[in-house]
Amino acid sequence: MNKILISIGLCLLLLSFPLQQSIAQTVPDPPGELFAVAVYDQINLTWRDYSDNETGFSLERKSGRNDYQEVAKLSADSEFFLDTQLNHHTTYYYRICAFNEIGKSRYSNEAFARTEEPPPQEVYDVPLPPSDLNARVINEREVELTWKDQSTNEDGFVLERRTPSSQYEQIVKLPENQTSYMDQTVEPKQFYYYRIKAFNLLGDSSYSNEAVVETRIVERELPPVEAPPDPPNQLTGVLEGTVIMLRWKDQSDNETGFRIYYAMNDIDNISLYQQVSKDTTEYGITDLYLPGTTFFFYVTAFNSFGESLPTDTVMVRIRDSQDETTPKPPENLKALEIYERDVVLGWTDKSDNEEGFKLERRRVDESSFKIIVTLAKNTQQYRDAALEPGVTYFYRIYAFNDKGSSWPSNTIEVKTKGVTGGYTPPEATIIIVLQIGSNRIMINGKVSEMDARPTIYEGRTLLPIRPVVEALGGTIDFEPHSKTITIKLKDIVIVMQLNNPQATVNGRQVPIDKNNPKVVPMVVPPGRTLVPLRFVAENLGCKVDWEPNEKKITITMELN
Repeated sequence: MNKILISIGLCLLLLSFPLQQSIAQTVPDPPGELFAVAVYDQINLTWRDYSDNETGFSLERKSGRNDYQEVAKLSADSEFFLDTQLNHHTTYYYRICAFNEIGKSRYSNEAFARTEEPPPQEVYDVPLPPSDLNARVINEREVELTWKDQSTNEDGFVLERRTPSSQYEQIVKLPENQTSYMDQTVEPKQFYYYRIKAFNLLGDSSYSNEAVVETRIVERELPPVEAPPDPPNQLTGVLEGTVIMLRWKDQSDNETGFRIYYAMNDIDNISLYQQVSKDTTEYGITDLYLPGTTFFFYVTAFNSFGESLPTDTVMVRIRDSQDETTPKPPENLKALEIYERDVVLGWTDKSDNEEGFKLERRRVDESSFKIIVTLAKNTQQYRDAALEPGVTYFYRIYAFNDKGSSWPSNTIEVKTKGVTGGYTPPEATIIIVLQIGSNRIMINGKVSEMDARPTIYEGRTLLPIRPVVEALGGTIDFEPHSKTITIKLKDIVIVMQLNNPQATVNGRQVPIDKNNPKVVPMVVPPGRTLVPLRFVAENLGCKVDWEPNEKKITITMELN
């Protein structure tokens, strides 16, 4: 009986073997629609997975006349790869195949893209401020103004003017690269003060120095009954740390005050720096610490009858390279946390011989930095409190010891959170209205300004999306190396990449515009990132309406 059972088992085993072979796995189908897009020194690759039995993918690359070589093995179901750290100005070719334990599929179509050199970092910054503003009276109704253009990325300049009894007002907006202007709107026998700043889509620079003139032609043949004050003398100028200290001797007893004049590098391009009260015999200048710069100074006394002759001119040279005994400057100054009324700053301490640090701050509407705190050595964080909401501040920090001060660190711009950086109306519906060509944004009837204007590209509206996302209560982040934009609102996460027609919404890959692959997030001069409005708004659950006559966009979101 046992022999019969064994024979039956062997027969069943032999009969089952062909069946197992028949369901064995086959070679996977090849992937298709391989697409390559270059973003400076990296290339984004997307494809379609047409197989359901691959173990993974093998991506191959070549350039020039070289043979294809594998650059990555990717997991099953992958449809995206970012190839980074490539050579600039090089065309790369790609192909991809699927594989499993049986073997490889056929290759996909070949795709190629050419890398570019990344733009200079200054493209993404606000412009440097103009310098050496000088005002010269041509006649009683004309003042000639000249300045030095310190920036390469400005869109233009804003020239402002005031009188002793008025506030600064804009008198003209000038185009980029201009370095002079004739003001023909002045009145005779009046003091005028001038300042100028550069601007681009990222914001405004700080102001230049202030220049002052009096539109009066002195009639020397009719001397006044009283005389101007005697001139001061014995002017000295020394650099004490980062402060330029001027000292002089007061030789007069009838002055109203003193005027300090300065020139930067060019002794013939002198202008007024500051006016101080009578009996003053020293003055410390804290906002002209510019390594590698030579300054020239002289001082005059003045009263209602005129201005004295100047002192002798003194020169103060700020060293181009620091002494070996002074501390190294701190690096990587950045904002670690940003709130409505305080900011947490962090930096890297690169010195081992500092006695401490001095942190400087400037509001966007102020012309010079001021020391806000002196910190102990080895400090690498500081919380700056009691700030104003929605205001832009600039920070820099330097180390010091008994031998002097280091150069300042990098300067950073920080905007505290406020109404324009996260406004959520209390109403049940959020209505946002924008218009092509206008930088105004209206959120439930409240108007504010964006730093760039919506534009039309490939028939689609692109704009800086941050004001819209934050008005809806969301957040937006930009990762500069991979050029990735991440938008979050409640449980929705949208990830896009510069020049990539594909995006992900909650991990699902979708085309930004299925009818036009040229519609992509992009950078426009001078460094502003624009994204397709409708794609983002509708994936955040908003309704988007377009009014063609007025070129107006209305975004509506019902709050749950």
